[in-house]
Amino acid sequence: MMAKAPKTRVSNRQRQKPVPANTKSIRPLSSSRSAPVWLTSLRHLQNRCAAVTALLVTALLVAYGWSAYSQSSWQEARSQLEELKKQERQLMQKNAVLKNDLATQAQEPETGLVYPSPAEAIALEPASQTTRAPKPVSPATQPPRLTSLPLGY
Repeated sequence: MMAKAPKTRVSNRQRQKPVPANTKSIRPLSSSRSAPVWLTSLRHLQNRCAAVTALLVTALLVAYGWSAYSQSSWQEARSQLEELKKQERQLMQKNAVLKNDLATQAQEPETGLVYPSPAEAIALEPASQTTRAPKPVSPATQPPRLTSLPLGY
């Protein structure tokens, strides 16, 4: 182990090393903290670009979400449409089968159905044009006239 040296008070002047005479003088930094104009403008431009980038990223995320949602809803609607078309085709097919069955049943003699002929047709005469007389209005159905009211104030 090494023994510690006793602490002694040293002033700032004593800590500075002597400057050799042949060295150039060092220019002190300016005490003001103001940055040059070009650096300030670059910082402002960086802040604005960051804000614009954040807005664009937000808009991009919204657009992506909307496109994903609309695509899924389109797929759902399309599958529903395909199912409805399939049901329509099945109903049309069943309707055609039912019509065919009725036609074959109607052609069998034991049903008693006959083909229509003009001799068995029933002709109806058009109804005659009658004019309606207006209904007489009975005094009991008319609203009572209020003659005792003044015409104005």
